[in-house]
Amino acid sequence: MFFINSNDNAKIAVYELNPNGEKTIVLVHGWPLSHKMFEYQIPVLLKNNYRIITMDLRGFGNSDVTSAGYNYNQFATDLYYVIYALNLWNFDLLGFSMGGAIVTRYMKMYQGYGVRKLCLLDAAVPSYCKSYSNPYGQSLEDTNNLIKLGFNDRPALSSIFFLLNFNKSSVASIQFCIVITCLSLASSSANTMKKLVKSFNFFNSSSFK
Repeated sequence: MFFINSNDNAKIAVYELNPNGEKTIVLVHGWPLSHKMFEYQIPVLLKNNYRIITMDLRGFGNSDVTSAGYNYNQFATDLYYVIYALNLWNFDLLGFSMGGAIVTRYMKMYQGYGVRKLCLLDAAVPSYCKSYSNPYGQSLEDTNNLIKLGFNDRPALSSIFFLLNFNKSSVASIQFCIVITCLSLASSSANTMKKLVKSFNFFNSSSFK
């Protein structure tokens, strides 16, 4: 692990594996996790001789918990500073959930600087909430209830949030959900949750605005 300073001097934790790999891929995690969410993808990528770059978004994992900057523009800028500092070019860029919204904002703000291929996994675009342009999102009422839990009962929030994304009939999925819930509690703080909600409603924001 090493740190790269963003435009506001926030320290972004960066992790590099197989630096002499044939191809390069940058992985951007979702809320409220860290680079550790890619535990099961990394071995497969290494077997295919990828150079792997992961990072912890600001406020998560080992990156700085800043007083501001919790919006897609800043997250995309943090990503650009990592990419520029490492002199990356012709790489694959992958984003999961909120990370998917961040990488699409990066593509817009920086004209896809250096990107060879873009991969979106369950990306929170055009928004997390259901809307006229996004009929597949969650209702605003249900989302607001999740946000309230974030202020008062983060373990419950994490459990409910991840159960929404797992097959409830599978014992393995429930067990894995518990592991991911524990990871989420270790990766972010209540302080981060409050700042995200205060700075911008990331659940209901379009990544293309």
